[in-house]
Amino acid sequence: LWATLIGALFCLGVGRLIDRFGSRIVLTIVTLALATVVLIMTGARNILLLAILITLTRGLGQSALSVVSITMVGKWFVRRLTLAMALYTVVLSVGFMLAFPLIGAMVIESGWRNAWWTIGVVLMFGLAPLALLLVRDSPESCSLQPDVDISRAQLNDEASFSFTLGQALRTPGFWVFGIASATYGLIASGIALFNESILAERGFDASTYHRSLVIVALTALVGNFLGGWLISRGRMNRLLALAMVLLAGSLLALPHVSTQTH
Repeated sequence: LWATLIGALFCLGVGRLIDRFGSRIVLTIVTLALATVVLIMTGARNILLLAILITLTRGLGQSALSVVSITMVGKWFVRRLTLAMALYTVVLSVGFMLAFPLIGAMVIESGWRNAWWTIGVVLMFGLAPLALLLVRDSPESCSLQPDVDISRAQLNDEASFSFTLGQALRTPGFWVFGIASATYGLIASGIALFNESILAERGFDASTYHRSLVIVALTALVGNFLGGWLISRGRMNRLLALAMVLLAGSLLALPHVSTQTH
């Protein structure tokens, strides 16, 4: 709980760092920092150090790294941003579907320390060098034409409809969607962190837990595409209301699951 809440603070300021130093530098540094923390964690022997390191993995990975990855897509695409984000979601979901059972099997086979050591090595000697070699801040930095077919004047006109942080905080819509998102995040994190224990209480083994992670990633992918399609044809507040009702129903049903189909 505290690692997630404190780690969320690492989101703040990442955008400014990207604007100042560029996506490539920030992504490389964040990845190296995360890799270092993960490798140190494999040798943690007391609860205080473990708590600090878990908080840092949340802050650097779930928070800072997520901000960098999403921002990179937004800096490269304008006209085809929806397609780019769709592909981003597909790759992310496929990655989760591959990583969860793979890492889960490693934990069962050789323990979490060896699994974490493998993750740290992949981050440090795989992702970080790739980020440094391949990532560029924008199409213009590579002498490419930006993905936009409207004039700069039109962009400025559209920007005039933007909200400052203070103005956004004074709108009911911000709080409705913000609280709904936070509620989902609370529920999803709680279930994700204790998923294996929840399933064990209902009589399922660890292999069921690892298979369920793949199913969750797959259904999330379908849900994202379905949600995007529905938003383009209806009102977002109605879709949000429907999603929250379905979420409430699933929570009411969860304590009663008894079969693999459930």
